[in-house]
Amino acid sequence: LALTAVVDLAPMTKPTPWSRPPIGLDFQVLMFTASGLLVRFLKVFEKSNYQSVKWVRYLTKAGSYEIRI
Repeated sequence: LALTAVVDLAPMTKPTPWSRPPIGLDFQVLMFTASGLLVRFLKVFEKSNYQSVKWVRYLTKAGSYEIRI
């Protein structure tokens, strides 16, 4: 598992020395469940003759994290 990040610093009106501002993170990890929850069985009842495809998309989504260094 790898994490790639892009950090954008907001422009300031007057230059000041960098004082280690907090870093905010929002991320998603596809096809992974942090809770370990798995769907083992999926049954679809379709009354019309539509051919459905049974699949599950796992997604781990973070809230808002703030890291102070």
